[in-house]
Amino acid sequence: ELEKLGVIKKKDLFLNSFEILVKLRVFSEDENLDLYRHNVHKEFTEAHIGEVKRLVESHIDAGVRAALTGLTAYSIDDESTMDIDDALAVEIAGAQYKFSVFIADVASVIGEGRPLDVEAVKRSSSIYLPSGKIPMLPVELSENLLSLKSGCDRAVLCYEFICDSSFNILEKNIEKALINVKYRLS
Repeated sequence: ELEKLGVIKKKDLFLNSFEILVKLRVFSEDENLDLYRHNVHKEFTEAHIGEVKRLVESHIDAGVRAALTGLTAYSIDDESTMDIDDALAVEIAGAQYKFSVFIADVASVIGEGRPLDVEAVKRSSSIYLPSGKIPMLPVELSENLLSLKSGCDRAVLCYEFICDSSFNILEKNIEKALINVKYRLS
């Protein structure tokens, strides 16, 4: 009614409501309201946390995988990134090059349709904000068990490309593998 009378604009009413919530310490002055608008969950439920504890405590069977732990693999995520999920390796054999791109294999740990899988699909990715990060997966997994940290054997999906000296692709292959990152590029 106040808006119809020209006393207050809808935008001002919104700002006043926001200011009240800041004063009540429900929100901070820098609260990202888009997270609420898009129903982004910042925390994981107790069911998710329980599943993480079971996964961390249990033995993870990586299944049948190509043993590529002897390759010199380099992680390629930014140096500030803790959830390292990408790595590379290059091998030269005569006039051919073999490029391997590794992606952390989340499915080797989290079963399809499990609560964490369903939540990860809803989140679709981690969200990086100036004030912090909202992870797609709990950090106990993304920054530890699934992270391609140097010196740790990890399950990955491997995309291999064999090229000639002009970098024409001669062969390509996708396989499940086990790697051990040797160095972190950043």
